[in-house]
Amino acid sequence: MGKVIFMCLTLLVASCGGKVEEETKQSIRLFPVEQSGKFGYIDKTGNIIIKPQFDSAWDFSEGLARVSIDGK
Repeated sequence: MGKVIFMCLTLLVASCGGKVEEETKQSIRLFPVEQSGKFGYIDKTGNIIIKPQFDSAWDFSEGLARVSIDGK
């Protein structure tokens, strides 16, 4: 289970193209958003930072967020 979560978080960071790493230094905050039945993350201005691709998504805490894909 831990490996699956780690892989999902790795995908989150990779899908951001480094943008999260750059903005993390400025303490950006991401919020879960649903579009067409899939969840992704937006910033405070409403820009999609992580495209909706997850079945569910939770808030970030300490730089990590729990997501699920296909029940995992």
